[in-house]
Formats: sequence, structure tokens, C-alpha cells
Amino acid sequence: MTASANREIGSRTVSESNRSRSTWVKSITLPTLANEIFSKSPEGEEELPMPATAVLSFIFAVIGIFVAGIPLGLAAIILGAIAIGKINKNPGMKGQGLAIAGIVIGAVAIIGALYVLSTM
Repeated sequence: MTASANREIGSRTVSESNRSRSTWVKSITLPTLANEIFSKSPEGEEELPMPATAVLSFIFAVIGIFVAGIPLGLAAIILGAIAIGKINKNPGMKGQGLAIAGIVIGAVAIIGALYVLSTM
């Protein structure tokens, strides 16, 4: 009798957990879940948008590695510095890593271009 009671309790538990799982899956869709996870900052601060200069700095630096290293590398360094200045003035802004990467890769692009020019 105890074994059959355990089976019933076990089957009831399984069926209840299946029902609650299907309800959870139906009530929370993936975009809603992703919004809940990624839209809020951990401290509750409002996040400001990323400055366009950080993105442009990174793009110019990467292109500068392959084409026109000196002017694009210089532009990447200047735009990266401007972006870091904006981010430091507004603490909620993102993009500091992108701006730093633009500065570093821009410097590498300039050094690479100068090396190629010196070996010609």
C-alpha cells in the first residue's frame, strides 16, 4: 500500500510539474525573457545610449589596418578619445571598451602603415 501511494504521489508530482512547466513556457516567450534579463541595469540606473564616436572609432581602426592606415588610424584615435570624454561625463553610457579598442587598434594601424612605408 505504501508503494502504490508513493507511485500516486510521484505521478501526481510529475503531472503537476509538467503542467506548471507548460504554463511557464506558454506565459514567457523568449523575447520577453531576453528583455527582462538584458534591459535593466544591475544598479537600477538608467543606461544612456552608446556614443556614435565609439563605434566610428572602432570601425575606422579596423578598416585602417587594411586600407589607409595613417589617416583612418588617426581618426580612430581622435574619435575614441572624444567618446571616452563623453562616457566619463555621463556615467551611465556604455561603449568605453569599444572606444579603447578603437584607440589601440588605430595606433596599431598607424604603426603598421609607417612600417610598410619605411620598407618601400
